[in-house]
Amino acid sequence: MDRGNVTDAKFAIRGDLQQSALIVDNHELVANSLASILRSCGASATVLRVGGLTVDSAVEVVTAQCGDAVKPPLALIDLNLKPDLDGVDLIAPLTNAGAKVVVVSGVTDRIRLGRCIEAGAVALINKGLPFEEFGRAISRLVAGENVMAIWEKENLVAEYHYHERERRQRLATLSRLTHREAQVLAALVGGLVASEIAEDFCVSIATIRSEIRSILTKLAVHSQLEAIELTVGAEWRPDLIKHKSRGSTGKFHQPW
Repeated sequence: MDRGNVTDAKFAIRGDLQQSALIVDNHELVANSLASILRSCGASATVLRVGGLTVDSAVEVVTAQCGDAVKPPLALIDLNLKPDLDGVDLIAPLTNAGAKVVVVSGVTDRIRLGRCIEAGAVALINKGLPFEEFGRAISRLVAGENVMAIWEKENLVAEYHYHERERRQRLATLSRLTHREAQVLAALVGGLVASEIAEDFCVSIATIRSEIRSILTKLAVHSQLEAIELTVGAEWRPDLIKHKSRGSTGKFHQPW
């Protein structure tokens, strides 16, 4: 595989300046392969190194490309970039800056992909495609052809919207809990059992069991496992709820 001429910041492959492309991928081999395919299609490509990348720096590059471009630049981005930057977060800013964003990723989570389309991505290309098929998709993209059917995008967005409605409903249900109940539920999510929670909060196990019964009633579930699953589906992140997860040391003392 052609690794290209990679520098610490970025490198450029010159081709038909009527179509420029920005590549954002934390895998060097994939980025160079994409650049090589784009070059063979007569486009120019700029590969950004992910290390020091920010949303603002990516937007700056796209804005510069838009200045002299005959047609909007392509932005081919991966999703799993680095801990503090998800590729999804680049889509709307780059789209607003004038780019046609295409997600090139191995991610198969339909909810996450639907979120990408909702944010403005014009297409999704799976990295797992056979090389020849992958190359043809990139070629069609450079030629201005559609590489993803409208109905596919609509279905993904519909699934994302359904997921979001369900998540909001679950959060609304969890909001019924008092602060104490939320603390107990957070401890259950962290892997503790009633006796351990009672010890951590310096209260009787009867008190904790009473709180758990109240939690199950308010959440309309029949078991602690169902309550925990409800928090996962809601992506619950209770503010200021602290607990000791299983395997940690020390106790958490707070007025009950």
